[in-house]
Parts: sequence; C-alpha cells; structure tokens
Amino acid sequence: MDDIPLPSKPLEPAIFLITNRDPKEVASLVPNQEKFGKEVTQLVGAKVTKSKDGKFEVNLYKEADGKYGSEIMFLETQKRMREYRRDVLVFVHGFNNDLQYVLERAWKLHFTYDIEVVVFSWPAKGGGGMRGTIAYKEDKRHAEISVPALDLALETFISYLGKYDGTDMICNGRMTLMLHSMGNYLLQKYATSSNYQKETRVFDNIVMVAADVNHEGHEIWIDKLAHRRGIYIFINENDKALLASQMKVGDEQLRRLGHYAHNLASKYAVYIDVTDAPFVGDAHAYFEGDALKNPHIGKIFFELVHGRRPPTACISHSLNNNCLLLKEDEHEHLKTSQKATFETWSNVK
Repeated sequence: MDDIPLPSKPLEPAIFLITNRDPKEVASLVPNQEKFGKEVTQLVGAKVTKSKDGKFEVNLYKEADGKYGSEIMFLETQKRMREYRRDVLVFVHGFNNDLQYVLERAWKLHFTYDIEVVVFSWPAKGGGGMRGTIAYKEDKRHAEISVPALDLALETFISYLGKYDGTDMICNGRMTLMLHSMGNYLLQKYATSSNYQKETRVFDNIVMVAADVNHEGHEIWIDKLAHRRGIYIFINENDKALLASQMKVGDEQLRRLGHYAHNLASKYAVYIDVTDAPFVGDAHAYFEGDALKNPHIGKIFFELVHGRRPPTACISHSLNNNCLLLKEDEHEHLKTSQKATFETWSNVK
C-alpha cells in the first residue's frame, strides 16, 4: 500500500462493530447485558467513536441510498484502509466481556497496533471478576449459538469483496482474524459445523490467543481452517484464567489449548509459547498491558495482526516441543531492566 498517499487531514479515530446482541442495548451500551436480537442471526453494524469527554458513541448503520447498512460499513472500512494505508484486524472476544469492555479493548488494539479494528461481539454477559460455573456455561452456550451469526457476517463481507472487486473502492491491505479465550470456542464450533465453507480463506493470518478450548483433538478442526498465510496459537502455562477454566466441572472441560505446551500436533499451525517470558506472568490477554513491556511480545503481535510472519529476531525453536519460544538473550536483559517498552514504536493512546 506504499503507493497510496496519506490523507491531508487525519481521519477521526474509530473502530467498527458487528454484533448479534440486542440492538437497543448496543446503542445505549447497557452494562452486563447478554441478550440476543429478535433472532440469533440478527446482526447490526456500528461505527464507534469517542466524545470529547472520552465516552463511547455507538452509531448504528442503517440502509441509505439503496445500500444496506452492512454495505455502507464495509465501504467506510475500506476507505479508511486506503486513506490511512492500514491493514484490518477482525477481533472476536471471549467469556465475561460486556460490550463496554469489548470496545475498550478494541480501542486499545486500534492505537497500539496502528490498525483498523472490526469487532465481532457475541452476547457474553461480562461484569468482571472470576465468575462461576453457571455463568461460564451460559456464556459458552451463547458462543455456540452465535455460530450462524459469525457465518453470516463473514459471508456478507465476502460478498462485498466480490461485488467491488476490481474497483478503486477496494483496498489491498492485509486482513487478520484474532480470537481471544472463549472466542476460540466459537471458532471451533463454526469450523466443525455445516455452516463452514472455508470462509476464513479471506484472512492472511488466524491468531488464537489463550484458546479456551480442549487441547485434546484440537488439530482435527484447526487443520481444516482455510487461510492465506498462517495459523498462530499462543500458549501461557501460567495463565490464571485458563487454569480456572480447566477446573470447571463437566466431562467436556479438559486441558485447555492455550494452557498446555505439549502434544502440539497440528500440521499447519505455528505454536508460540510465552510461558515464563518476562512481563507475561499469569496474564490471559498478553497482547496488551504489562506484557508489552517485553518488546519481543509486542513485535510478534504487531507483525501477526498485520498479516505477516513473526520476526525471526524475536523467536527460537524449542527442541522439546513443536513450538516457538521467545529468544533467551533478551529475556536476561529484561529481568534486570524495566526500561524496555512497546511505546517506542507503536501509537499507544
């Protein structure tokens, strides 16, 4: 995209939202809500900005000029990619995330990685804290019910790519799908459903962070995922949230994929083990926060969300497991230094 000139006037900061949550509660940002629309496949799209006092403003797209709201949203996203010379990240959140929390995280992703962000939000309740088994199972059920909605969102996106292919309305930027925690369970249920027809082929990278899915047999469905460049699975064996998830009762609750760096059997996925890396600790979302004080973490995520491969200068290959590790030499430096930060080469705000 280097041949596209930068805009003379910067575009306003914004992220984009696709959701099957209740549209009324989406527009008003009702806290801790977990209601679906009239149908589980009812999708609404919105452009999300911030007011001068720092509050989110959710503006739902509506049909206009003979175009559906989803088409208007698609074209605006493409315009921002062209004019800002940006790639796009589609982010799917996990358990215990209400919409306010989801938008706050997406806003940070937008600035931290200098990328356009489209959030697919399903009706997880949220509310913060370590919630119990009943709430966990309810969110898990809502994630599975949301499979047709995710399918519809991707099919709609692909249809617009086809409609505008060959026009100057389309940007050739890279596209990445990143899923966090229980968002990976939604992906699993999608990939193993009759709905899935390799719609994920539009993404350069698929990035699975702290995957709250069973480790056993994961390679069967992951190796079915269509993609352009790579599938990347992050593991932190100290992840406190996944430890709690594994301890939930139920026959289906086995070792979690994002919590176990052994028997890594996928033929196509690349596993990245960040266990014991400086500043990661027991973090569950190590693409943000203190973990980014480790420059290797920030650089790896930066490259992956922009549809590229992880930088070789940051990684080494484990001799014991089929996975990549962060370089040891930088680890020793970071143990004694608090000065390394991600802010030197990102737009954190």
